[in-house]
Formats: sequence, structure tokens, C-alpha cells
Amino acid sequence: MSKRTKAPVERLIDWALKNGAHIQGMEYNPDLEGMVATQDLTNCRISIPKQLLLSESVCLDSDIGKKVHLFCKQHHSSDFMDLDKRNSLDMVVMVCFMVHERNVGGFFSPYLEALPKTHDLPVCWSRDEIQRFLGGTTLCQLSLDRKDWIEKMTTIVKKVMPEMTQRDFEWGFCNILSRAFPRAAGTGDDWITLAEMCLFPVLDLLNHKREAKIKWLLNDSVEFQLEENYNKGQEVFNNYGHKGNENLLSNYGFVLTDNPEDYFKVKMAFEQDPLFERKQSILKDRNLQPVLTLFVDEPVFNPKALETVRIIVAKEHELLNDQISVRNERSALLTLLRLLELKLKGLQVEDTDTSKRYMLAKVFRDGQIKIIQQSIQHLNNMLSEISQHPEQWFLWLGSPKIDQTWLETAREVVFDQEILLLLIVTKHLDWFPQLIGEQDIEDMYQEEIEPLLGNDLFPSDLFTLERVKQACTLMDLQSGPPPDGVEDGLYLS
Repeated sequence: MSKRTKAPVERLIDWALKNGAHIQGMEYNPDLEGMVATQDLTNCRISIPKQLLLSESVCLDSDIGKKVHLFCKQHHSSDFMDLDKRNSLDMVVMVCFMVHERNVGGFFSPYLEALPKTHDLPVCWSRDEIQRFLGGTTLCQLSLDRKDWIEKMTTIVKKVMPEMTQRDFEWGFCNILSRAFPRAAGTGDDWITLAEMCLFPVLDLLNHKREAKIKWLLNDSVEFQLEENYNKGQEVFNNYGHKGNENLLSNYGFVLTDNPEDYFKVKMAFEQDPLFERKQSILKDRNLQPVLTLFVDEPVFNPKALETVRIIVAKEHELLNDQISVRNERSALLTLLRLLELKLKGLQVEDTDTSKRYMLAKVFRDGQIKIIQQSIQHLNNMLSEISQHPEQWFLWLGSPKIDQTWLETAREVVFDQEILLLLIVTKHLDWFPQLIGEQDIEDMYQEEIEPLLGNDLFPSDLFTLERVKQACTLMDLQSGPPPDGVEDGLYLS
């Protein structure tokens, strides 16, 4: 966040006090860019009356808010969706109100003039900085999309509010993004409606500290209570809640080194899967999303993420029951491993830049890299446990489960490796799940299998057409990545 001078903040506090706010025992420190205790504080409260809260309702009920809202609804209604997955028209109205109110010296101008003039949010960076510093991260495209949105909204709003500039719109947008308090229901007469953004003057002067003990009381005013004591001269903190560096950097413009709430998100794209709709329905029923969230310092790989990928990589017959096959488990682990290795490669970049923006991005990237590396280690450990005894779950031509004398004799008359494996599967159908094949393989059976039958090596009652059909189905459904050092084969479970 950018530094603010003391004079505008003093005018803000005077304005708040004159309008019924209760603030005592602290003052703004421009060097810390936060509030410090002017005396020892015990169970201290800050109270801000409802008429000082800058909410969506206040903006929508204003003359400029009504004018902008009506114009945008009439002429550009389709342009105000999907900013960070929400309707963005109320955000546009709020930005316009803030800029107009500041420019004309309205009631909220002491508060608006005290807000930071510039910000360190990535949306304020140049496109080159975003791509250089955030390339390979989820924030790269998000920040570019936000820049595009600001440019587009500025162009639209200028038609009804000609004085609006792109810098003004960016200023309002970033202050809302970094300072708006959670949407929540009030008590009593519901002074803040549900699903409404709101700016709390003075209270947003307090910086974030994740361990800070605080309490909110919502009555006729907003009361902020400190649940811990502060000595004179100490900075007084708010607590924004549990937020990873992706959230902190994109919405607030700062990061925490070794953030214990850090996370990494990755989207699983499987829209081209023929079973997409069916798998999507299963994920929805189980309250799972194809966007995986991995957290820092997890003792094991995130179980929900693994369950999601098991469903996404499942073959049709594996969707029919909840039993996890070895084929499905290894496929899920290997899919995740390859995806994370690819993401890791995209994050590991070298740059000699020493600017503040680069250093913010570096702390964010380092946190992402740490999470991915930890997750890769978990996946490798799980794969290693599975791979210790491949003969228990995988069948291949060199498998110790196969009668080697029978195999050597069969090799003398069957030269096609795939046909040989098919014959082995047909001979040992009881090793596999019971699946009935529907493939049209009669021609292959007549040409390749029947000439071999009628002897002790290939008894006709064992190598029937129906059993070969089952074996073909198994080879289609139970095939997958083989264990290290083993040729292609298929899974026994």
C-alpha cells in the first residue's frame, strides 16, 4: 500500500469524531502507515456510526449513482458480469460515487481524500511487469483481466461521467478491493443489507496482523474491540482473517514471508473427456471442484484434491463403485505429478530485478514453489509405496505370477506380444474384476486364436470366445502406466 501523509488522516479523524465516531487512545503514524497507541490500551473500542459507512446502498441511492446505474443498465447491461465471478455493476457505481464525491467535496470527501493515491496491487503494474513477475502463476491472467476490465469500464463510464479518467477508476477500484469489509448482515434494522460491500472509515487505517485478537460488534454502529492489551507506542492491528499470499497480493498489495495460510490452486481441465458430464455430476454430488487447492506444510497430500483427480481420470467401469483400483490410484497420482512438475517449471524463473514489485512477486512465487515441491514429495512417497510390490497389482509378460514353463512354450507358437498377453489374461480371468466385453472381436478370434486351440497348451474350454471377449475388455480398461522397469501390461485390480 502507498504511504499517506498525516494531515489528510487528521482531517478524516476530525470528520469522524464530529459525526459521532468514538476513537481514543491511538493516532495515525505515517512511517508505519498505521495506527499506534498513544497510551496503554486495555479492551479498547473504536465505534463508527452507520451514517459514516460507505456502502453500496449509499452509492446506489445518490444522484450520481442512480445516473450511472440507469445508463449502464440501459446501454451496457451485458458488460457487467464475470469480474472475479460476480456481477460488477455495483462495483462500477461505487467507484463512480467515490470519484465524484471526492471531486465535488461531498460529505465523504474527508475520508476519500485520505485514501491512498497509488497502490501496489498487480492490477496497477504495467503489463510487462505482470507478465515478467507473475508469469506462470494464477495471478498473471487475473491481473491482466482486471486491467482490461478497468479500461473497458472507464470507456463506458466516460459517456455519462466525462470527468472520469482511467487513473481515477483504478484508484476507486483498488481502494474498494483492498479496503471493503466483508459482506455481512447487520442486526436490528439491518443497516447493511446482505451481499453488500462496505467501506468503514477510520477502521481501515489499521494494518493486518494474523495473530491479532479482535472482536466485531454490529449494532447501531460498527464497534471494533481489541481483545488484547497494547502498550503506549505499539502499533494497533486489525486481523483480516486467514489469507494466503495470492489473496493478499492481488487484493491488498502486500505479502507475508513464510505465510502459514499460503495455498496453491490449479485447475484440472477435462472438458474433452467423453465422460465429462457424468464426472462433473459426481464431483458436484460430492461437493468437489475441478480447481484443486493445495496448502503449505500439509502432512499428507490434500485428500479432497486426490479424490477429485481419481474421479477425473477414472474409466467408465470405475465410476460404478467406490472401490479404488490400483490402476485408478496410480493414474491419479501420476496425472497430478506431471501437472505439478509442469507448473513448477513455469514458476522457476531467474530475474535480477530488485524493485519492490518484483520482490512482492518473488515472495509470492517462492511460496507457490514451496507448496508444489511439498506436494510432489507427497505424491512420490505414495507412488513409491504402491510400487514396492508390483507383482501384486500388475500383470506383464515377465510377471512372476505366470507359469514360466507355460509361457516359454507359448512363445514358440505366438509371436505377437499383444496376442500373447491377451491369451495370458484369458487364461487367468479370475485374477481380474469381472467385466463383460462387448467388442466385436470374432474375426480376430477366428484368425489368431482358434488355430492355436485343441491342445494342452491352449485348451478349447479355457480359451472360448466369451472369455477372450472379457480379456479384450480388461486389456482396454485395466491398461495404464506400468511400474518402473516393467513393460506394458495391465492392472489386476
